[in-house]
Amino acid sequence: MRKLILAISMLAFAGSAAFADAVADRQALMKER
Repeated sequence: MRKLILAISMLAFAGSAAFADAVADRQALMKER
């Protein structure tokens, strides 16, 4: 059971990191315009 929770938390962490990177990229594009 603990491994399942760990796997879900890792997926959530990876997803939030990817989302933050996408937001940072979008902000950089906005600044360039």
